[in-house]
Amino acid sequence: MYAPQPAHASKKPSAIFTQVEKSIREVIPQEDVDLVIDNIGLPNRSYSLAFGDSATTGMGDGEILVALKHHRHKSTPAYIADLRRELPEKFPNLTFYFQPADIVSQILNFGLPAPIDIQIASADRVRGYEIATKISHKVRTLRGVKDTHIHQVTNVPKLHVQVDQSRALELGLTQQNVADSLLVSLSGSGQVIPNYWVDPKNGISYLVETRTPQTQINSIEEIENMPLATRGLENPQILANVASVSRGVTSEVVNHMNIQPVFDVYANVQGRDPSAPSRATSMSCSSNSAKI
Repeated sequence: MYAPQPAHASKKPSAIFTQVEKSIREVIPQEDVDLVIDNIGLPNRSYSLAFGDSATTGMGDGEILVALKHHRHKSTPAYIADLRRELPEKFPNLTFYFQPADIVSQILNFGLPAPIDIQIASADRVRGYEIATKISHKVRTLRGVKDTHIHQVTNVPKLHVQVDQSRALELGLTQQNVADSLLVSLSGSGQVIPNYWVDPKNGISYLVETRTPQTQINSIEEIENMPLATRGLENPQILANVASVSRGVTSEVVNHMNIQPVFDVYANVQGRDPSAPSRATSMSCSSNSAKI
């Protein structure tokens, strides 16, 4: 089960997931729960994505894995139906959907997070997203269809740093100097100068890096006051002297099919033959396909 955090949410993802987990334990009796594991956000290093099947796409996304005991009061589909009914009512600002939990359904879905996947390919990204939204609303009204959502999130908050390169050159800085200083503070020195330490006992290498604690970067003013360090610079500068920071939104996931941008509308099925909603979905999309 995934619960992406909306762009306007004020609470930290960990606090939101704690509340969701508490609600899950209220729906499912404690004696039926064997284990609950939360996986929030993205791994610290991009290459770690190759070693897992998590569909989390941003820092506000996450999954809650619930292992049920063998002897329980209800079946797994029955508890899923209860959670689909209760969680959206308690957390209307979150998006919930259930992935296939067993190897059989995962293979039948060809590795996709849902049995129904509608792809909208369009050279016009804005128009493509509008059509995907309309299709998502139409599919959501079909009987037996659950967990309908668009995979690509397009309104993730961002901070845009605009560097005045002329001003930076006057102060002895380049665009690379500014970017490296920000990456060291925000993402760690491993992004700029990777440094590894090899344990002589087991021969395993560990990444060693430095970064600014997140508690010290809690506002735009703190970011603007970041020092810009570079070798040979006589007068140290801060970011505000050479750049401006503004708020905005950006796309969290961008997919392409044959070069064209693609949007995926995922949908699940509950209490009905999966082929029936799939046929109805194909019929409902046929009128939209000509607009792309």
